[in-house]
Amino acid sequence: MARALAILLVVACIGGAAALRVVPNSMSWKSCGTSADHCPVSNVIMSPDPGIIGKEITFNVTCKSDETVTGGTSTNQAYIDGIQVLQHTFQLCSLQGEGCPAPPGVHTTSGGMPVPAITPPGTVQLKITNVDQNKAALNCIMATFEVTH
Repeated sequence: MARALAILLVVACIGGAAALRVVPNSMSWKSCGTSADHCPVSNVIMSPDPGIIGKEITFNVTCKSDETVTGGTSTNQAYIDGIQVLQHTFQLCSLQGEGCPAPPGVHTTSGGMPVPAITPPGTVQLKITNVDQNKAALNCIMATFEVTH
Protein backbone atom coordinates (compact mmCIF):
# COMPACT_ATOMS: atom_id res chain seq x y z
CA MET A 1 0.00 0.00 0.00
CA ALA A 2 2.71 2.49 0.98
CA ARG A 3 4.78 1.60 -2.11
CA ALA A 4 1.86 2.26 -4.46
CA LEU A 5 1.09 5.53 -2.68
CA ALA A 6 4.74 6.55 -2.91
CA ILE A 7 4.86 5.93 -6.67
CA LEU A 8 1.67 7.87 -7.26
CA LEU A 9 2.83 10.72 -5.05
CA VAL A 10 5.99 11.05 -7.16
CA VAL A 11 3.80 11.39 -10.23
CA ALA A 12 1.73 14.06 -8.46
CA CYS A 13 4.90 15.88 -7.42
CA ILE A 14 6.31 15.84 -10.95
CA GLY A 15 2.93 17.05 -12.17
CA GLY A 16 3.36 20.24 -10.16
CA ALA A 17 1.91 19.70 -6.69
CA ALA A 18 2.70 22.98 -4.96
CA ALA A 19 3.78 23.45 -1.38
CA LEU A 20 1.21 25.40 0.58
CA ARG A 21 1.36 27.52 3.71
CA VAL A 22 0.58 25.17 6.57
CA VAL A 23 -1.96 26.20 9.18
CA PRO A 24 -1.71 24.19 12.44
CA ASN A 25 -4.87 22.28 13.34
CA SER A 26 -6.31 22.93 9.92
CA MET A 27 -7.94 19.53 9.35
CA SER A 28 -11.58 19.89 8.41
CA TRP A 29 -14.13 17.20 7.70
CA LYS A 30 -17.66 16.79 6.49
CA SER A 31 -20.05 13.90 6.18
CA CYS A 32 -20.51 12.42 2.72
CA GLY A 33 -23.10 9.98 4.05
CA THR A 34 -26.88 10.08 4.07
CA SER A 35 -29.64 10.16 6.67
CA ALA A 36 -29.85 6.36 6.26
CA ASP A 37 -26.32 5.83 7.71
CA HIS A 38 -26.31 3.37 10.61
CA CYS A 39 -23.46 5.13 12.47
CA PRO A 40 -23.42 8.86 11.65
CA VAL A 41 -20.14 10.58 12.53
CA SER A 42 -20.15 13.27 15.21
CA ASN A 43 -16.41 14.00 15.49
CA VAL A 44 -13.08 13.39 13.73
CA ILE A 45 -9.69 14.13 15.32
CA MET A 46 -6.42 13.88 13.41
CA SER A 47 -3.00 13.64 15.06
CA PRO A 48 -0.61 15.20 14.33
CA ASP A 49 -2.28 18.11 12.57
CA PRO A 50 -0.82 19.04 10.17
CA GLY A 51 0.40 15.61 9.06
CA ILE A 52 4.15 15.12 8.99
CA ILE A 53 5.78 13.62 5.93
CA GLY A 54 7.50 10.33 6.79
CA LYS A 55 5.29 9.75 9.86
CA GLU A 56 1.92 8.15 10.50
CA ILE A 57 -1.28 10.14 10.86
CA THR A 58 -3.91 8.79 13.25
CA PHE A 59 -7.62 9.46 12.83
CA ASN A 60 -10.06 9.02 15.74
CA VAL A 61 -13.63 8.84 14.46
CA THR A 62 -16.67 8.97 16.78
CA CYS A 63 -20.11 7.83 15.65
CA LYS A 64 -23.39 6.65 17.15
CA SER A 65 -24.58 3.28 15.85
CA ASP A 66 -28.18 2.13 15.70
CA GLU A 67 -27.22 -1.52 15.11
CA THR A 68 -24.82 -4.24 16.22
CA VAL A 69 -21.84 -4.36 13.85
CA THR A 70 -20.32 -7.81 13.43
CA GLY A 71 -18.19 -7.09 10.36
CA GLY A 72 -17.80 -4.90 7.32
CA THR A 73 -15.18 -2.93 5.46
CA SER A 74 -13.57 0.49 5.48
CA THR A 75 -12.41 1.96 2.17
CA ASN A 76 -9.92 4.84 2.24
CA GLN A 77 -9.28 6.96 -0.84
CA ALA A 78 -6.60 9.69 -0.78
CA TYR A 79 -6.35 12.52 -3.30
CA ILE A 80 -3.68 15.15 -3.95
CA ASP A 81 -4.65 18.01 -6.27
CA GLY A 82 -7.74 16.03 -7.24
CA ILE A 83 -5.72 12.99 -8.36
CA GLN A 84 -6.46 9.74 -6.53
CA VAL A 85 -3.17 8.44 -5.13
CA LEU A 86 -4.45 5.68 -2.84
CA GLN A 87 -7.34 3.31 -2.42
CA HIS A 88 -7.21 0.72 0.34
CA THR A 89 -9.99 -1.46 1.72
CA PHE A 90 -9.62 -3.37 4.98
CA GLN A 91 -11.76 -5.18 7.52
CA LEU A 92 -13.65 -2.82 9.81
CA CYS A 93 -13.11 -5.07 12.84
CA SER A 94 -9.33 -4.66 12.51
CA LEU A 95 -9.53 -0.99 13.57
CA GLN A 96 -8.42 -0.11 17.07
CA GLY A 97 -11.34 0.52 19.34
CA GLU A 98 -13.99 -1.78 20.67
CA GLY A 99 -13.67 -4.46 17.98
CA CYS A 100 -16.52 -6.71 16.85
CA PRO A 101 -19.22 -7.29 17.64
CA ALA A 102 -19.89 -3.65 18.47
CA PRO A 103 -23.31 -3.09 20.09
CA PRO A 104 -25.50 -0.08 19.31
CA GLY A 105 -24.26 3.14 20.92
CA VAL A 106 -21.43 5.67 20.73
CA HIS A 107 -18.12 4.30 19.44
CA THR A 108 -14.71 5.82 18.78
CA THR A 109 -12.37 3.94 16.46
CA SER A 110 -8.79 4.73 15.59
CA GLY A 111 -6.90 4.06 12.39
CA GLY A 112 -3.50 5.11 11.09
CA MET A 113 -2.29 6.19 7.66
CA PRO A 114 1.44 6.39 6.81
CA VAL A 115 2.66 9.45 4.91
CA PRO A 116 5.58 8.26 2.74
CA ALA A 117 8.82 10.26 2.91
CA ILE A 118 8.55 11.25 -0.77
CA THR A 119 5.13 12.88 -0.34
CA PRO A 120 5.16 16.51 -1.50
CA PRO A 121 3.95 19.10 1.03
CA GLY A 122 0.41 20.22 0.33
CA THR A 123 -3.27 19.50 0.73
CA VAL A 124 -4.65 15.96 0.98
CA GLN A 125 -8.28 14.92 0.77
CA LEU A 126 -9.16 11.60 2.40
CA LYS A 127 -12.49 9.89 1.84
CA ILE A 128 -13.38 7.13 4.30
CA THR A 129 -16.42 4.97 3.53
CA ASN A 130 -17.55 2.33 6.04
CA VAL A 131 -20.13 -0.39 5.43
CA ASP A 132 -21.44 -3.08 7.76
CA GLN A 133 -21.61 -6.86 7.44
CA ASN A 134 -24.64 -6.48 5.13
CA LYS A 135 -22.90 -3.86 2.97
CA ALA A 136 -25.25 -1.20 4.36
CA ALA A 137 -23.72 2.26 4.85
CA LEU A 138 -22.40 2.98 8.33
CA ASN A 139 -20.90 6.36 7.47
CA CYS A 140 -18.78 8.35 5.06
CA ILE A 141 -16.46 11.28 5.76
CA MET A 142 -14.31 13.53 3.62
CA ALA A 143 -11.35 15.05 5.49
CA THR A 144 -9.08 17.76 4.10
CA PHE A 145 -5.72 18.38 5.73
CA GLU A 146 -2.18 19.56 5.15
CA VAL A 147 1.04 17.52 5.14
CA THR A 148 4.41 19.13 5.74
CA HIS A 149 8.02 18.31 6.66
